[in-house]
Amino acid sequence: MFKIPGKTFLVGEYGVLVGGKALGLATEPMFTLSDEPTEYHPKSAVGLFCNHQGFKFNSKVRNPYEVGGFGQSTAEFIFAWLGKNKKINSLVEIFNDYLNLFTDQKLENSKPSGADLVIQVLGNVVFFANPVEESKSMSWPFRNLSFFIISTGFKIKTHEHLETLDRKKLFELPSLSQNVLESFLARDESLFLEHLKNWSKKLNELSLQHTDVSKIKTELELFSKIKFVKPCGALGADVCLIFCDKNDKNEVKKHLISKNIQIQSDETQLAKGLL
Repeated sequence: MFKIPGKTFLVGEYGVLVGGKALGLATEPMFTLSDEPTEYHPKSAVGLFCNHQGFKFNSKVRNPYEVGGFGQSTAEFIFAWLGKNKKINSLVEIFNDYLNLFTDQKLENSKPSGADLVIQVLGNVVFFANPVEESKSMSWPFRNLSFFIISTGFKIKTHEHLETLDRKKLFELPSLSQNVLESFLARDESLFLEHLKNWSKKLNELSLQHTDVSKIKTELELFSKIKFVKPCGALGADVCLIFCDKNDKNEVKKHLISKNIQIQSDETQLAKGLL
């Protein structure tokens, strides 16, 4: 049975909408397919795919995270695509099939980048680029840097957010994500965190971070063992990455649990993708 990892943007959300590159994390626990039937909204990726292909898919996808922000809708599309095509022969094929769902002019404003899909198909730490064949899967390079992925309790409907997003203000983002990418590839931990902080600061300046999540970030960073908190995804609302030294990981974990914060994954749970 196929299993599909969850996804979290390390950097590049929003920038990918205007041609930028991104880094994403594919993690356990994994989405799985159940025998339970369900109905999908006709404007969802699954609904659009089934309509385009004349294909019926009504199996419910189990979300092990039990909250949004980890790529459930994309996982649903991948399961439906696999139901029709049986296996993925190339990343380009499934990527193009996904983006072609949004060619209708009425859907243009809600068109995604496809980065979520690439992260979940390739697995581990994913470098996303367009053309998509330049994308690749990598390992976590920082021996002394750990992270936790947490749920915030908030949820933004990404497709609705994209419909109202002013994409003109996003064009300064790709250069900032490129800085993060280069320091990541150079395995320069301190520079990586510095550039990632600059990225997060710019999103906040552009009003692309949820105010309530910014409060969570500020409060968590008061704990001395936490190096940096990065809100992730649409308005940074659903998920945050929490970075700390590996030696401080247990202390940070205890602190998060004491705050009743739901830990979803960490760097030891990076997951293989379907390719």
